[in-house]
Amino acid sequence: MVRLYLKRCLLWLVSVCWLTATLAFAQSNLDVSGDSVLQEVHWAVEPDGAVVVSAQMVLMLSRPMVEALHQGIPVYFVAQASLTRTRWWLWDKKDIDAHRYWRLSYQPLTRVWRLQSSQESSKHTDSSQGLAQYFDSLDQALALMQRISNWRIGERSQLARDQAYVARFSLGVDQERLPRPLQFDAQGRNDWDLLLRASESAVLLPQAQGGATQ
Repeated sequence: MVRLYLKRCLLWLVSVCWLTATLAFAQSNLDVSGDSVLQEVHWAVEPDGAVVVSAQMVLMLSRPMVEALHQGIPVYFVAQASLTRTRWWLWDKKDIDAHRYWRLSYQPLTRVWRLQSSQESSKHTDSSQGLAQYFDSLDQALALMQRISNWRIGERSQLARDQAYVARFSLGVDQERLPRPLQFDAQGRNDWDLLLRASESAVLLPQAQGGATQ
């Protein structure tokens, strides 16, 4: 009986340790931008060593954004995920810093919405190098960006041993890719100020094997 009890306790402990190693933390500091809401962000280290982030949000474009799209002007979005070490004797160091880019456009002749994505650079979304998908409505196109699932942003080997990290996630309109007249028009106006952010400090990720140097 005692042996069976100890065996069950050991299995429970192994399950807890596995869950702790797999799921780093669930985000609680969530952001709101206009009618857009960042609902949740989760960071994890997969069994194969991949560092991944998942996010769920609601994106609501302003009327000027929708009008620009209907006029054939593309709108660019960028998501960023980073893990930063704070070092009191030196400046902070980003061990992981990843970006994902989207180009949302509307084709008036065919009445089709086009969403092109890339993890290389924003300029890749202007060419055939990015992944292009087509939709019948704006809501369908936005739904693809609203849910980011297991985005692989780095490897566990990039992380330092036994270090607490500041984890940051953001998604918003890349205003630098807007046409010049719209860039001036967007300054000081909330219509184009779509930026959702979340951050969590003192995040202790699983110990890295052969991780980054101090």
